[in-house]
Amino acid sequence: MSSEKGTSSNLIVPFGQHSELGTRTKQQDTSAYIPEKGLAAVFDGHGPYGERAARRALKFLRAHPQSPEDLASLENFFREVHAHLLDSTIHPEGDGTTGLVAHLADTPDGYTITTGNVGNSHAMLLKPGGAHLLTTDHSAANLDEVNRLYEEHGVETVYSGTRFDATANAAMELSRMLGDRRLREEITDYHKHDSEQLFLATPAVKHVEVEGPAILAMFTDGVFRYHPHHDPENPRGVEQHQLVRHAQELIDWHQKITDQTLGALAAQLVNKFVRADNATALLIGLPAKKKG
Repeated sequence: MSSEKGTSSNLIVPFGQHSELGTRTKQQDTSAYIPEKGLAAVFDGHGPYGERAARRALKFLRAHPQSPEDLASLENFFREVHAHLLDSTIHPEGDGTTGLVAHLADTPDGYTITTGNVGNSHAMLLKPGGAHLLTTDHSAANLDEVNRLYEEHGVETVYSGTRFDATANAAMELSRMLGDRRLREEITDYHKHDSEQLFLATPAVKHVEVEGPAILAMFTDGVFRYHPHHDPENPRGVEQHQLVRHAQELIDWHQKITDQTLGALAAQLVNKFVRADNATALLIGLPAKKKG
């Protein structure tokens, strides 16, 4: 179990985060808010040494000379960190990670949020009375990704449509990921096609403007999993509805958002929804601006 709370100096926004192991023997999630860059990030490693991929991705982000603050620079960052993790001299183990990065900036009336994600970690904007998902799921749960891989490359799904037929020895849940050098070599050999064109490292990017109060909530899939749903009133599935409902029950929007309240909220959400997998929540508070 780990928790962290703090307040950024430049954006003056509170944040809190919390992680749990679940039933795993080691923690492969890593997350951080980097106030000097206005960046929040969550990486969820996978594979025997996935925690090293996640930590190296976060270290790369911290050391990057520029803050990826717009859509183009955010896309470029994902390309760079992917190449970084493919380098066997830097990451000899060859495992991979999901990636979720958000850049936050002040505006006179509120904030801008630019997000990029690869894999199945997600960002959600919580507002009084509602929520808005900011990310795109890159897994077999997303029919767009299923259709892309099948129609363009003939990659089929297995295990009742929950995994991709990726290699001779492995079925994969993710359709996009960072790193995974060894796995990509197996994919290329199995499909006789460059894995970089099948299982992409290209992020889904989004830019929104928001007025406070609001909370930017970032989760690994140990807390929130995307589930498509045919009900037009609930297109992203029961689990998002449950998560949002529980969060709204815990948040008092009439009280000041602080690092202490966000740290406690992150812990409550993780402990409520943690499964067997590692589970992490990183929450960034966006207080209302004074008018006039």
